[in-house]
Amino acid sequence: MRTTMAAGVRRNAGRGSPGSMYILGGPFTTLARVADTLAQVTGLPAPAWRMPYVVARAYATASEARARITRADTLVTVAAVRLMRVELRASSNKALRELRWRYRPLIDTLRYEVDWYRTRGRVRGMYR
Repeated sequence: MRTTMAAGVRRNAGRGSPGSMYILGGPFTTLARVADTLAQVTGLPAPAWRMPYVVARAYATASEARARITRADTLVTVAAVRLMRVELRASSNKALRELRWRYRPLIDTLRYEVDWYRTRGRVRGMYR
């Protein structure tokens, strides 16, 4: 069964071993793979260069400041940029085994996200 994260949390509340923690995230993926998959979903080219960490961190800081001032959403946070650099390799195997958790594949998640942004007029450019 494929499900969203929120539905998975609701469905599994009260299951599992008391005091246990579960990762409901699926396999580790790199930012490059996310960009390539996003290109596949949107039909737009993947970025041709890799943004240096200091530039991404500065952009995220400015984006958060702009969001605070304008009371708008930010597309990237400093916390997200930090996490991308760490490349945490966690496993959902325990949740798969004990909770029968099934994560949604990356390509399906990105299709959903792009559609969400597109239907709200937050995506400019071509989209197939």
